[in-house]
Amino acid sequence: MAKMLGSAYTQEKHLTTGQAGHIIPRQGVLMSGFNVYVRSNMLLASSGMTYPRDEAPFSTSIPPAPSLKYAGIETSPDGETGLAIDIEGLNMGIFKYEKVMRIWLKVLAYGVERKPTLEMVSTSMAPGRIILTGFKGTKPFGKELVKFSELGAATVTVEGEVIVSDSPKHGVFRSAGSGVIPVTFTNPETKDVDKMRQHLVAYRKRMNRRTYLRRVAHRMVAVELADRLLEREERRKGETSQTS
Repeated sequence: MAKMLGSAYTQEKHLTTGQAGHIIPRQGVLMSGFNVYVRSNMLLASSGMTYPRDEAPFSTSIPPAPSLKYAGIETSPDGETGLAIDIEGLNMGIFKYEKVMRIWLKVLAYGVERKPTLEMVSTSMAPGRIILTGFKGTKPFGKELVKFSELGAATVTVEGEVIVSDSPKHGVFRSAGSGVIPVTFTNPETKDVDKMRQHLVAYRKRMNRRTYLRRVAHRMVAVELADRLLEREERRKGETSQTS
């Protein structure tokens, strides 16, 4: 898999090119074939494909970025508030073996951010509307699954990518990101909305307080160390003057 690394120019470009306008995390430059091997198999695992695979993908297998045509608020067939996404894989007919669409979401609510997370993996590349009614929660949200109907005021940013493989033996290539669409939720006040808002506001205040106390603690430690160093310096000066 070392041949996946490409030229020194390509490596430097990957290292210096930013990800402005995207939310999908892109890890830094790959400095060894082992790193490429590990990363390729991590992509396989997170995309629901079989792994490990030892063969490098063909250089012609880089897929085009998918087309994110629409993202907005719609009601699901069950009557719940949902995030509707319309995304399509482009020119996917040339990839005969495996191809999956991956949907990433970033959530910002009441000043608390859930970092971009892989939310959905689909084998469908055809145009079609997907409606998600919730997202994977994290510690700040206090639950494993958060419904969009619980968000009184939040911005959810959507981005997609495509992963392809040439055979059961070959690693994968990922496309560039589709570009992003932010969706703003403003649900009416309900018991669930109020509960989530109070939880997030309390969490944000606690984190802000923690940050402040860490700064205070650092200053206190610095002052204590400075006092000890000063005492040691003065003691040495006294010992030097006595011997002289």
